[in-house]
Amino acid sequence: MKLNVNGLEESLQKAARGVNRVLKFDFSENGVPVAAKKIERGFTVKKNAGGWEIGYRKTTDFLRALLYMKCGGNAAQECCFDDLGMMVDCSRNAVPTVETVKQLASLLACMGYTYIYLYTEDTYELENNPYFGYLRGRYTKEEIREIDAFCADIGLELIPCIQTLAHLNQITRYSDYCDIIDCNDILLCDDERTYRLIDDMFATLEHVFTSRKVNIGMDEAHFLGLGKYLNEHGYVSKFEIMLRHLNRVLEIAQKHGFTSCSMWSDMFFRMASGGEYYKSFKKIPEELDGRIPENVNLVYWDYYSTDYSHFAEMLDSHLLLSDKIEFAGGAWKWVGWTPINAFSLGLASASVRACRDKGVKNYFVTAWGDNGAEAGLFSVLPSLYYLAQCAYGDEKNSLPFQKLTGVCFDDFMKLDLPNRANE
Repeated sequence: MKLNVNGLEESLQKAARGVNRVLKFDFSENGVPVAAKKIERGFTVKKNAGGWEIGYRKTTDFLRALLYMKCGGNAAQECCFDDLGMMVDCSRNAVPTVETVKQLASLLACMGYTYIYLYTEDTYELENNPYFGYLRGRYTKEEIREIDAFCADIGLELIPCIQTLAHLNQITRYSDYCDIIDCNDILLCDDERTYRLIDDMFATLEHVFTSRKVNIGMDEAHFLGLGKYLNEHGYVSKFEIMLRHLNRVLEIAQKHGFTSCSMWSDMFFRMASGGEYYKSFKKIPEELDGRIPENVNLVYWDYYSTDYSHFAEMLDSHLLLSDKIEFAGGAWKWVGWTPINAFSLGLASASVRACRDKGVKNYFVTAWGDNGAEAGLFSVLPSLYYLAQCAYGDEKNSLPFQKLTGVCFDDFMKLDLPNRANE
């Protein structure tokens, strides 16, 4: 399709040309004119005698409109979330190249996503820490800046997603960090050397990301306080250790200009329910009442259900604790060489409905690479696409997927077959 985008404002032209690696329009002065104007909600696209006319709220709404334009028909849609994102796992022996992230970002922007969480445990260059991410394919500062700038051009926010408590097992092999490891992959809380390391983390993030949002992790620290900490301080409840540590991390984040911090919610639930995460409650447990800092968002992550009522009950429990809730679903690429998109679709459908009904406005999908990240990053494109379609209320329409990827949606889903051999 030949289009003339010269009449658009400069930022929209830059965005359109940025994602044209996937849309593959022929931009030409001889093409059909494209006009665009801001509207209050969602996007509209329609063909008239003078060319194509797009209404859009966000840049990614505009890019989604371009995708629907490629499908040849008029459309009017609105996302049920204020923010729709994807978390890219860069920490499981497979750090995507800068070009790969740009390609993925282009696809996501055209689907209507608004941000990317770049999940890096130790895979980013860290000031004063030469062994942090050593020989692990870590991103240099310049590489993150390049990805950040590209995302900004196409309307996506690149947000750091790091670990400030557990999930740091790759650094435990080096003597530089042995003294600040509590046990397993958990940092030693209440030790100033730990907070110097965390300060170095935020000092780096501050200068390579333009976003002032950050996910600080803090999930699955099951043996918190039971290793070196126990030897030094005696038994202290996990909850007390974690609250002190959380408040200290939030202070460091604020010092470096990060005004919005998110953390995974599982540790709070486990502490209040004897170790179980997915156990809902009707009233706030006494241990949690008034104890969670107001300046942190809780991320309810759940990759294991397709049951609407389960998601709704867990969201109700989270909303008792805080009105700042993000939901994290899953695009299943962590079970071997091939994905399970079919399960991810059911998860997306049920969880999107629950989040919409409960008023949650921030939804992102994780694409973990557990073990060795054997399944390719793009193997879950059907899951990413279907989630966006659910959010925009057009889940039965698969034509945009084919126009975006060049592959029929049903054909792409056949990647699941090795994981479904026993069905």
